[in-house]
Amino acid sequence: MSATGQEESQKASAKEAFASYMIQYGGWRALFGSPFFHAAIIISLILFPTWGDRWAASTALSVVPAMLGFSIAAFTFSLGIGTDQFKLMLGMRLGKRKQSIVGTISTAFVHFVCVQTVALITSIICNAHWTAFIIASLGSHWSDLPRAIQIALTVAKWISGGLCTMTLCYAILSGLPAIFNIYGASNVFEDFATREMSNQNKMRRNKRVH
Repeated sequence: MSATGQEESQKASAKEAFASYMIQYGGWRALFGSPFFHAAIIISLILFPTWGDRWAASTALSVVPAMLGFSIAAFTFSLGIGTDQFKLMLGMRLGKRKQSIVGTISTAFVHFVCVQTVALITSIICNAHWTAFIIASLGSHWSDLPRAIQIALTVAKWISGGLCTMTLCYAILSGLPAIFNIYGASNVFEDFATREMSNQNKMRRNKRVH
């Protein structure tokens, strides 16, 4: 296969994987209806005084890369929980949405990584502080601008800061579902291991009796 063919195949696979992720996650309705998304909006409104500076952008640039590394490590750990038989059980599709426990964990972590990536890109753009740069470049000419343009640039500066703050807050909060899914899987493994050990002990006792 040529390099162009491989690239097209990779693009098709990526599109198919993204479509599957959106379906399993629940689409845009699930995103905007998420309590974590609502909480991120509330927290960002509380942090309104910081919208006008680079606080959110600089914080995201220092925090999000470490979060990405943690996400990958935690996801890898979650896939290694339990025995081969237990992993097969986790891979069984259940429920109305026909999604396994592994699928639920994977969806949560993919969402976590996607939100972190958006937050990182947003912080890079906001860190450029392009509206503040324009305002500073104008210098003494700022007062010569029409009032409407002054207001528009100032509003754009604060909106970009608010967007960066909101995506940072959501990137942090979106890690909770992923962690809770791992915790749920660990509880399932405890039940599985307890049941298996109980069955093995019963078999040993039966052998001793016979």
